[in-house]
Amino acid sequence: MAVGAHPPMFSLENPTLWVAVAAIAFIAVVWRPLGSMIAKGLDGRAARIRAEIDEAEKLLSDAKTLLARYTGQLATAEVEARQIIAQAEADAEAVRQRAAKELEYSLTARQQHVMDRIAQAEASAVAEVRSATVTATMDAARRGLKQHLNDNQQDALLQKAVSAVEKNLR
Repeated sequence: MAVGAHPPMFSLENPTLWVAVAAIAFIAVVWRPLGSMIAKGLDGRAARIRAEIDEAEKLLSDAKTLLARYTGQLATAEVEARQIIAQAEADAEAVRQRAAKELEYSLTARQQHVMDRIAQAEASAVAEVRSATVTATMDAARRGLKQHLNDNQQDALLQKAVSAVEKNLR
């Protein structure tokens, strides 16, 4: 072979061929354990990622369940709040009506009490006027009878008048 000439590629004398064969042999020898380690590493990483995805899906499912439960509880609480407000309004209305009735009853009772006192005062005044009228009439009758009648006639007439007045007063 000439100096500077390159032997053919697939010739046993070609050092490039031997470097390539050595590299392929080296890769073949190293690839098996290295490939196995890389595959195990990738499989482990894939398993970890799958486990993280499964955990994330489980957490998402749990979160959705909690959200649904809390949404239901919120709806229930809102309904209960509306019922409490409605009951409070109904109770307030009942208290207002009861207070209005009690006030009306109280005013009616006071008015009746005042009317009774007026009626008593009126009856008392009428009785006093009658008594004063009877007394004045009796005094006037005595004076007039004393002047015109004798003692026996006066007594008989006085007894008759007292009886008549007693009947009229009853």
